[in-house]
Amino acid sequence: AAGRTAFGRARGGPPNDWGAYQFDLAGTAAPRRWATVAYGSRVIPDPAGKQFVVHDFVSRTIDLTDVDSGKTGRLAEGDFGTPVWSPDGASLAWGSTGPEGIVVFDPANESRSVFADCSPDRGELDWRPGGGALLFRHVDGTEGSPRCATQVLDLATGRLVTVSELRAEAQAHVWSPDGSRIAVGRVEPRKAGAPQIVIELHDWPEGETRTLTMPAGLTGVHPIPDGERLFLDWDREWKRIFVTGPALPGTSIAID
Repeated sequence: AAGRTAFGRARGGPPNDWGAYQFDLAGTAAPRRWATVAYGSRVIPDPAGKQFVVHDFVSRTIDLTDVDSGKTGRLAEGDFGTPVWSPDGASLAWGSTGPEGIVVFDPANESRSVFADCSPDRGELDWRPGGGALLFRHVDGTEGSPRCATQVLDLATGRLVTVSELRAEAQAHVWSPDGSRIAVGRVEPRKAGAPQIVIELHDWPEGETRTLTMPAGLTGVHPIPDGERLFLDWDREWKRIFVTGPALPGTSIAID
């Protein structure tokens, strides 16, 4: 957070004594323990390090703590994905496959907006780098033949946009560093030869769509087990997309 402070879950001493800690990276202050948390909980600070949330997987709660005042409040209880801060730290979002859909919370005004029409897979969300939109994956259909849709929630209008839709569970998505493009990747089986990797590039909020395909016969590409994912990332010059995943060697695709 802000390059000066780190937040995380650490063991305080006894085997099961886990806590949410704040660490001074300059080494001038001792670590500060804020709360006792369950093993596996996540501690997520805002970009400025002024507040943080603890997502406790055991109690299924999301708690927000203000660093300056020390005040802690409960934001939610239930089955949610890990909360994510907006790039400017002004909003916190979390997703659920239940009736709440996506919740966007404004800590300054203690207000929340609920988008019940959204159903993010595993409650996982990705903020657009410039803010204003949330990217997620929606899964629908029968087991063994799921229909996966990559969707974007435009927070200014409340509009839900389906960017890509296909019958394949092994896929991934990522924003470009400037938030102007969305890359959607998947492993596509073929009747003959090894499966191939396909990347779709979608302009946001609208524009053209391009499809990039890995050279045929890429060594080491195998069908991805059910429930597993691909992982995508852009290089710093936005000229290549890196692809990794289970049973898949790390590789990349040139955009231009």
